[in-house]
Amino acid sequence: MRILIAGAGPSGAYLANLLAKKGLNISLVDKLKSPLNNPYSSAVLPLKSISQFSIPSKVISSYWNSWRIFSPSSNIYKWENSDSIGVVLDFGKFRQYLWELASNSGVKILSGCKVAKVISYSNYATVKLISKEGRSFVEQFDFVIDATGSKRELLGPLNNDQIGSFDKVLTGYGIEWIAKVDSITYNFWKDNLTFFLGCKWIKYGYGWIFPNGDNCLKIGVCSLEKMFTNKINMNRDIKNLLKKNNLSDFSVVERHGGELKSSIFRSESNIKQRVIGVGDAISTANFLGGEGIRHSLLSAKILSEEIFNIYDQVSYINSSDLINIGRKFQKRLRRELSWRWPISNLIAYKVWKKISTKEGDDYIEEVISELSNKASPLDLSMILFDYNFSRYGLRLLPYVFKSRKICL
Repeated sequence: MRILIAGAGPSGAYLANLLAKKGLNISLVDKLKSPLNNPYSSAVLPLKSISQFSIPSKVISSYWNSWRIFSPSSNIYKWENSDSIGVVLDFGKFRQYLWELASNSGVKILSGCKVAKVISYSNYATVKLISKEGRSFVEQFDFVIDATGSKRELLGPLNNDQIGSFDKVLTGYGIEWIAKVDSITYNFWKDNLTFFLGCKWIKYGYGWIFPNGDNCLKIGVCSLEKMFTNKINMNRDIKNLLKKNNLSDFSVVERHGGELKSSIFRSESNIKQRVIGVGDAISTANFLGGEGIRHSLLSAKILSEEIFNIYDQVSYINSSDLINIGRKFQKRLRRELSWRWPISNLIAYKVWKKISTKEGDDYIEEVISELSNKASPLDLSMILFDYNFSRYGLRLLPYVFKSRKICL
């Protein structure tokens, strides 16, 4: 069986490795010439994800044990744990590790190459590829996997016409700079995940500063509102973040950015003819914490298992087989993500939309204060990583929605 995977980010590269280890013929295509290029991701993971996906220590840039929030009124709230809660990855090194893992498993990696066109037939697909030298060529595959992230280059752009009337597509854009600071400055930010909420920082979103090891800081801003996601506004906001935290004089060694797009309820189809999506291409990025890596890896693991199940039973994949793979994959993924997934996305949508006025700032201050009084650092992790609202989270839902009626 020959499979082409378009996109060598976490979901694509991890899936390629899993499939190749089972003896499948896998080609992995990515526009980047190097996995170290444009390493855009805040790359924060809870500790349990490190063991769950066997992530090596060599790609971990720092550990953290506390949450810290600069509120709209400039109050500083902190939840500190005695032991580490999670890690910040060096995303470039992590992606490089996944490429190496795939290559060692026999995956054919076509870097600096892009998929120009996919034509689906009843039992196979032809794919037109353009190499990094500009040469075009056509190859045949059993089917193709779209792992191109929220761009969905093969499945087609995600919009509200492709989802249920009860659902909504959320789109955010962020930029992140890596700043090299001195050791005294770094010591203030290390061990903390620091967030900035309120209009004074950024409207319709939030800012962050995370430790990145070697006296480097990840400094970023993101917004869910289109009118605030142009480069001029985003650069203004990140410069404001640097200035207000006395970081403007330090050198910026890396600048990158990207788009995050997901539907709240994940109601879009994950398959189009002989193309099936995985990772961010099928809305596995969650907006509550703005994270996608661990969910992308999980989706790749589940999809690989469903492909193996079919592969063991048939000599080739026909259209109905592919539809069954997509259906079972979607069902299992929904079960794994659970009912908490759409609730967390709804909370994110309501919260980020409120960060636009003085009234919204007062509301955010109230929510943060309530969390400060009632939640421990591990409780906060349960809310933000596990979307578990059964303890402190449920008490906070009235603060989030202000009423029992949820309106999009």
